[in-house]
Amino acid sequence: MGFLCLSLTICFSYGADTISANNSVSGDETIISKGEMFELGFFKAGNSSKYYIGMWYKKHSSNPPTIVWVANRETPVSDRFSSEFKLLDGNLVILNELKLPIWSTNVTVSSNSAIAVILDDGNLVLRDGLNSVEPVWQSLDHPTHTWLPGAKFSYNKKTNKSQLLTSWKSIDDPALQQQRWMETTKQWGVFWTQPGTRCEVYALCGAFGIYRQTRLSYCDCLAGFEHRSESEWNQGDFSGGCVRKTNLNMQKTDFLMIKVTNMPLNSSLVVKNAKECRIACLNSFSCNAYVFVGNNCSVWDGEILNLLEDNANGKTMYVKVSSKDLPIHKKKKSSKVTMVLGTASGVGMLLILSLVTLALCMKKKLAGKTTMDGSLVAFTYKDLQIATQNFSHRLGVGGFGSVFKGVLHGDSSIVAVKKLESFSQGDKQFRSEVSTIGTIQHVNITSSWVLCTRRNVEQYEDSSLAFVPSLAADVVLAGGDILSLLDSRLNKEACVEQVTRIFKVAYWCIQDEVDSRPSMSQVEKILEGNLEVKMPPIPQFTKLYDYSSKHLVFIESSSTVSSQVHENSS
Repeated sequence: MGFLCLSLTICFSYGADTISANNSVSGDETIISKGEMFELGFFKAGNSSKYYIGMWYKKHSSNPPTIVWVANRETPVSDRFSSEFKLLDGNLVILNELKLPIWSTNVTVSSNSAIAVILDDGNLVLRDGLNSVEPVWQSLDHPTHTWLPGAKFSYNKKTNKSQLLTSWKSIDDPALQQQRWMETTKQWGVFWTQPGTRCEVYALCGAFGIYRQTRLSYCDCLAGFEHRSESEWNQGDFSGGCVRKTNLNMQKTDFLMIKVTNMPLNSSLVVKNAKECRIACLNSFSCNAYVFVGNNCSVWDGEILNLLEDNANGKTMYVKVSSKDLPIHKKKKSSKVTMVLGTASGVGMLLILSLVTLALCMKKKLAGKTTMDGSLVAFTYKDLQIATQNFSHRLGVGGFGSVFKGVLHGDSSIVAVKKLESFSQGDKQFRSEVSTIGTIQHVNITSSWVLCTRRNVEQYEDSSLAFVPSLAADVVLAGGDILSLLDSRLNKEACVEQVTRIFKVAYWCIQDEVDSRPSMSQVEKILEGNLEVKMPPIPQFTKLYDYSSKHLVFIESSSTVSSQVHENSS
């Protein structure tokens, strides 16, 4: 840091906030506004190897820095040390590694004493000399992707261009945002955003793409269509949309039925009924979709945009696709194959079912004769309460728990049941103890062992139990203290936003539907904060757990270590 300050002192004769005709910004050099609110220099975006001249917050810094303005967003450089940001003929220019200009303010300045100054409001101004007050060019008149206080949206009559904000191509959500600095969390927080919701963004999913709220990536291609650019979709840019898997030329066509809430702009036809509407679209080469509502036939000849799925209350639209790409066509084809295979193997299946039935009957008979034949027997926590008379007959106290006498229902076997007193410690030590005792051969040690280990289970002070994944979901969905889910040794010293991201990833990864689970690239983007996702739904399998105190406990007659320890949850 000292070297950086020294470099700035040597390079910038007018101060750390100014670029004059005799100096430039190169490599790791930067200029900083007088109040140290903003900083300007070369930066690298994300995982890219290219460099840009940009401006970011200095005083309210974050990691990575919050970029608010970019000069050469379309023309990056490869080597920041051989590139320069300087004044040339009265203009601010960027020279690349070959000393060729790739960006310029492109204004006319009569004086050779032009200077550029970065101000505390995030405005980079170009002035015609030290005594000049009015800027001949300023960055607030040329916003890139961030709307800073003082910036205006207007039509520039001098350049005949509109001043616009355009999102970064690699950012998933192209919404326009204003943010404020939250001193308590040392982070930027959104206090206004437009459009209000993601689905309001025009053509977000591109042509023949549909917005699905139940999907992690939101945008998806209609059945019979595929991504126009796979690489862009992997980066979260869906604007390229989708194309048909099979060209409709000389192919048998049919219609895909979808339910949508909104209808794009279209033309209408006068027909008598829905059948005529279907035939009219089928016979028209340019027709891509149709809707028949209230004796009105609407058709779409061009690309279809802004489709929002609503299977419950949406209107029915029919999209033209190749017959072989329809899901129902694939089902019919597979059903024919299944029918043939089923007929050929029918006798074999009956034979297998007969053998399985016979085996189950024999197993039940054997189970009726003995309950401890080297196999596992599952007990609920309530069963052990009954066997031990609610843990009333204490035999002694061991490491991390007490040992109780119990009588198993059925064969009246007498067993010793060890109950952990606390789940905050002892799991590893308890299993280690069982492993040690399991190697001892003694006449006074029964051959049956009871081991109850609960992972993903939390015990409250009233001895009630809760399944941790469901407990965590309840805390987050109810707006509770998410930091309370962390290890107590961390003393809640963690970033709430990062913990929330981790929670979302964890729950998206265990969704019941495989298609709803994120890919590894999506997981990486979510954890890095480059992909925003909504709160995931609670997986159905977590609801199968009884939150009272019923948990499986396994008993095995073998005294060997390898066969004693079995966990009822993983």
